[in-house]
Amino acid sequence: MGYRQGEPLTWEVIPTRLNALGSVLFMTWASSWFFATAVLAWEDVVARQIADVERQRNAGRLSVEDIRALRRSRM
Repeated sequence: MGYRQGEPLTWEVIPTRLNALGSVLFMTWASSWFFATAVLAWEDVVARQIADVERQRNAGRLSVEDIRALRRSRM
């Protein structure tokens, strides 16, 4: 059932080559999609972490007016 040189290609050989090409194209697309998605997710995580750090830095600060008002209310 194998291919012999000089004989025309049979229906059994052509789909195998198309399947191989389709498999290579699919794996190329799938891997690029996976890594692109991973990069986008990583950028999202980093942006969220930076925003959290900034929010934590600014959360505990009091303005000068707030401190003065606190002192006046305690007197």
